[in-house]
Amino acid sequence: MNRKEKADLANIELMFPSELFLKGEELHEASGVLECIKLEKNLYTFIIQDGKRYEVEWLKPLTRQQRASCECSFFKAEKICKHAIAALIAYKQLITEELESTQVERRQSTLSISNILNHVSKEELKNFLKTYAQTDRRLATALKVHFARRVDLQDNEKKYKSILDAVIRPVTSGNDKFKASEVKSLSQIANEFFDQAEDALALGEHSEAFILTKTALTKLCYTYHHGHYHETKLETDILRAHEILYQLSGWAKSQELVVAIRHFLAEIAHFSYYPYLSLRHNALMMLLKQQAVPEDAIHIAETQLKRKRDSEVQIVVLLSMIMLIGESQQQDHDIDHRYFTYLEKVASLLVSNGYYKTAANMCHKYRTVSKDMPLWHLKALAMLEKKELIAEAVSYFVAGKDLRIIELLKPLHSERSFTNSEKKLPLPDWQSLQTLSSMHNIFTVPVKLKIY
Repeated sequence: MNRKEKADLANIELMFPSELFLKGEELHEASGVLECIKLEKNLYTFIIQDGKRYEVEWLKPLTRQQRASCECSFFKAEKICKHAIAALIAYKQLITEELESTQVERRQSTLSISNILNHVSKEELKNFLKTYAQTDRRLATALKVHFARRVDLQDNEKKYKSILDAVIRPVTSGNDKFKASEVKSLSQIANEFFDQAEDALALGEHSEAFILTKTALTKLCYTYHHGHYHETKLETDILRAHEILYQLSGWAKSQELVVAIRHFLAEIAHFSYYPYLSLRHNALMMLLKQQAVPEDAIHIAETQLKRKRDSEVQIVVLLSMIMLIGESQQQDHDIDHRYFTYLEKVASLLVSNGYYKTAANMCHKYRTVSKDMPLWHLKALAMLEKKELIAEAVSYFVAGKDLRIIELLKPLHSERSFTNSEKKLPLPDWQSLQTLSSMHNIFTVPVKLKIY
C-alpha cells in the first residue's frame, strides 16, 4: 500500500474510543511526541513525553495489519493508550507532509510501476491479481506467501504446508530430483516465513511464529536430505530455523506452547531426513538445554549415526551428543569401535564449544585410541584448571614419550609459582622432563593453557 492510500485510510478518530482519541490528540498538540525513528521496513518507534518518557512502537501503521506496543500500564490492560494514538497522529502528519513535498516528483514522464499503482483503484488491482494468479503459479505462490498470515484457517499449519508442498513435492521414487530453481524458491519462501516468524515474535504472537518456523524447517530438512547438491544454502536456512526456535523456547509464556515445541523437537529428532549439522543447533541439544531430553535419546542418536554414515560432520555431532546426553543421564556409554577414528574430532568439537568436563572424561576413557587423545585430555584439563594436569602429563609422557606434551606445557614457564621458592623456576626442558614425575607435586596454582 502506498503512502497516499495509507493517508486516505487514516481516519484515526474512527479507529479508537472518542474519549481516548481526544487524549491522544491533546498529547500530540502539546508536543508530546519527541522523536520518530524508522527501525526497519514498516516498523517505527516513537519517544513520548507524558510526565515521564514512554517508548511506543508501531508495526505497519495506518493499515489493517497495524500493531502497537507501549510501556505504560494502561496499554498493557487495554491494548491501546493515548501515547500510541499520539504517535499514530504524528506518523500520519509526517507522511502527509512528505506526500505534499513530493507531488511534483510524482508527475513522471515515464510509465513506471509506481506511477501506475498510484492511478489504479483497489478493486481494479484486486481483479487484476485474481485473474493472473489463476494462470501464473509463481504469482499465486507469492501472494499466498506474503498474505497467508492474514487468513486465519482452522489448521494454520496445513495452510503453510500447502504453500511449501506446491514448490517441493514429496519424493515418490528414487529417481526424483529437485530442480535448482525449485530449491531456490523454497529457500526464498522459507526465509520469508522466518521473517514473518520474527515479526510475530516481536508482537508476542508466539504460536504463529512456531507454526511458521516448524513448517519451514520440516520442509527444508526433507529437501536437504533428498537434494545434496544444494547443501550450503539449505544448511544456512536450517540453522536459522533453529535459532528462531531457541528464541521461542526462551520467550514462550504458554505452557501449552512449551510442550508443543518440545514435542516437535523430540519428534523431528527421530526423522531419517533430519540433519545434525551443528552441536548447538540440533533438536537433541535444544531438549538437553531445556532438561527435557527423551529417555531414549542415546538410542535416537545411535540410530541416526547409522543413517548418517556418509556425513563426517553429522557423525561427529552425533557422537558428541551421545557423550553429553550420557553425562546428563549419568550413564557411562561405550562408543562402538567403528567410530574410534572420529573421536579426536569429537574432542575438538566438545572443547571448542566449552564442554571441557565431557571432553576430559571421554579422552581419558579412550586415551589409547590414538596418539592425540592424551593431548586433548590435557587441553581439557587445562581449561578446567585441574590440579591433576601435571600428573597426567607426566604419566602420558612416560608412557609415550610424546614431545608435543612439552609444547603444551610451555605456558607454565611464565605462569606457574612454586611453594619452595619466592622466585619462579623455569619449566624443565624436554631433556629433563623425566624429573617432572618428582616435581609435579610442588605446583600449586592451576593455569589455563592455550589450545593449539
